[in-house]
Amino acid sequence: MKKKLWKKTLCVITSAVMLAGVISSCGQEQQDNVSVNGSGVTLAGGDSVYPMQSEDTLTVWVAMNDSAKLKYTNLAETPFGKQWMEETGANIEFIHPTSGNAAEQFNLLLTSKNKPDIIIYDWYSVAGGPQKYIDEEVIYSLNDIIDNYSPNLKKYLEENPDIDKSVKTDTGKYYVYPFVRGNEKLTVSKGPIIRKSILTQLNMQVPETIDEWHELLLGAKNLGVSTPLSYKLLEFEKNGIFSGAFGVKEGFYLDDNGKVQYGPAQPGVKQYLETMKQWFDEGLLDQNISNVEQKVIDANILNNSTVATVGYAGSAIGTYINAGVDMIAAPNPVLEKGTISEFGQKDNAYVPSNSAAITTDCKNIELAARFLDYAYGDKGSLLLNFGVEGESYTMEDGNPAYTDVILNNQEGYSISQALSMYMMIGSGPYVQDVRYIDQFYQHKEQRDALDVWANTNSAKHLIPQITFNSEESLKVAKLTNEIQTYVEEMWLKFIMGVETLDNFDAYIAQLDALGLQELIEYEETALARYNER
Repeated sequence: MKKKLWKKTLCVITSAVMLAGVISSCGQEQQDNVSVNGSGVTLAGGDSVYPMQSEDTLTVWVAMNDSAKLKYTNLAETPFGKQWMEETGANIEFIHPTSGNAAEQFNLLLTSKNKPDIIIYDWYSVAGGPQKYIDEEVIYSLNDIIDNYSPNLKKYLEENPDIDKSVKTDTGKYYVYPFVRGNEKLTVSKGPIIRKSILTQLNMQVPETIDEWHELLLGAKNLGVSTPLSYKLLEFEKNGIFSGAFGVKEGFYLDDNGKVQYGPAQPGVKQYLETMKQWFDEGLLDQNISNVEQKVIDANILNNSTVATVGYAGSAIGTYINAGVDMIAAPNPVLEKGTISEFGQKDNAYVPSNSAAITTDCKNIELAARFLDYAYGDKGSLLLNFGVEGESYTMEDGNPAYTDVILNNQEGYSISQALSMYMMIGSGPYVQDVRYIDQFYQHKEQRDALDVWANTNSAKHLIPQITFNSEESLKVAKLTNEIQTYVEEMWLKFIMGVETLDNFDAYIAQLDALGLQELIEYEETALARYNER
């Protein structure tokens, strides 16, 4: 009797182990609706326990921060990579594209017969859109994977419906473990900056209006400054830094009624271009505005050949102050004093860059999902944002505080360089903690800049992370490329006087001839689908 009972028990245990093996293996099978290809195998759920116990190794394809390469050749060698594996219990083989070739190597991965288990990339912007790669079984739809294996991310998405809406396709499929800026303060990082000493010399306050900016730049020119204002015009006017004063920006935005508009086709553009041409003709604007490089701008700032630019709080204000230049932020300019600009740089909270998808070549879907989910829990969030407790940060009054390993590195690394070795700096599959930024920005001028630049109406004009279907995506990419190339070419010609602004109406007509209205319709259709999610 006992022998029969033991045999029966052994049979049950063996069956359970075999079933667990089926559940944890993903192979080439497509995940959907709590089953694998309709096989009826329900996914095992439950909370995660870390560190996990698994002999499997996950392959993770991710670009490595160039600063971390100053000391390490692979993320697995860094204090952050080692701690990530130790705390999660996952064995990870990190695969890094060579610097400057990530896009090309990513495209090769998509056709590979042996893809890494996890690919961390900008899946939102891939040709054809993320739905295409779910449909073609390149990556998994994550709906049931999140439901069953990612309680931390599931909870976060339930508590943040706007983010939840943004990280899925129009068919309702989650496609990545996202990078999210976890606080409004983190969605603004760049704007106009001015050498404070020039304001003192000219007995001026920080300029607010276009006229006050003109006065400042003329005053600097009269003091012998050769290039008063220099910035990457075509890059930063996508945010409407100066063009926002005229109610427009380079690119798409929502008007006050929630309708999609294309900035370069609006009437206000003509006045903006006239102003920039005047400044160019007066020698106030960089004469190499068409192709000025950042290293040239930096050199001009440092040798006092330029007194104003547009840049980031970190790499611009911080760098310049560390070099002894007294740079401060200025608000995005307006036409009428006492008003605020309609535009300025502002990110959506969900930033698609470096979000993580699980590929259909993954051999252990549960391990991959729980590994990624760790970042969205309390301990994982501290690791991804602050690094290794006791090394790169300590807890003080309930808050993580960076140590001298980060703030005063004995090996001579800057704060950003040191951070790159201890955390996933910049972006990755996690929620960015606002407590990082006040420590990262060491100077009051940097911290103040975020408040100055945030004072715009940009938020109401932001187009959310809409997605196009495969057919639309190809047409949108073609139209966008042709129209944007034409706009950039004509803006430079108008500003530099190669083309007279008497031909502005012909410029607008050409935008329509290139298919602008069709492109706007695609944007509106995708936005309508987004709003229905």
